[in-house]
Amino acid sequence: MKKHTNGFTIIELMFATTTFSVVLLLCLTGVIQIGRMYYKGLTTSQTQQTARSLLDELTQSIQLSGSNITATRNLSGGTAPIGPSIAAVTSPTTGTTGFFCIGTTRYTYALDRQQDNTNDGLKKKILHAMWADEPGVCASVTNLTQYFTDFPVDLTQPTPSSYNGRDVLADNMRLTRLAIQQLSDDSVWQVTLTVAYGDEDLLITDPNNSTRRICQSTSLGGQFCAISELSTIVTRRLSVQ
Repeated sequence: MKKHTNGFTIIELMFATTTFSVVLLLCLTGVIQIGRMYYKGLTTSQTQQTARSLLDELTQSIQLSGSNITATRNLSGGTAPIGPSIAAVTSPTTGTTGFFCIGTTRYTYALDRQQDNTNDGLKKKILHAMWADEPGVCASVTNLTQYFTDFPVDLTQPTPSSYNGRDVLADNMRLTRLAIQQLSDDSVWQVTLTVAYGDEDLLITDPNNSTRRICQSTSLGGQFCAISELSTIVTRRLSVQ
């Protein structure tokens, strides 16, 4: 008497394998998408937090400072660097470096330069994108050449200055816009800033507004790009001494 054994045909095995592969692929795609959403949220949150912290620091300093305040300007005293995008050149500081003072605190920055562990002007990378220090009286200085000779600062150096300094931005972040402007008398000021996170190839100039940079939403690395734009008007509580 013959025994009959049950089994799968080759067609059935191929069908089962194909079905399993499709399900596995869908699950993998879902996991990757969830990971991207997580990193996008984390990147956006960190960028917004840094921008908010910087804005709060500047507005509180303006409100409570009884000393002079200067609008943003370049190191030679002329017009401040204008963004949001500044061309890549060999030197990471060429055409990008500006500063302003609130009392005795000096803020020196390189606009549209990503804070990184290298100085690569062609990739728009610099060791320090924004540095705050306290070299002495700053806002009332008229001879800037002599001032920066006496109190030098260099954002391309591991330690830009020796005057109780600190980084304001985190790694991979940059300023694409910064303006400290006096609106009426010395009591009313406007602070406008934009902090961007991400490599240069993830950022483009907004085709609808040339004064803004935005993330390329279609980029594969879009989860590692974020923009935070903030602006506020500040009224000083203390008069200038």
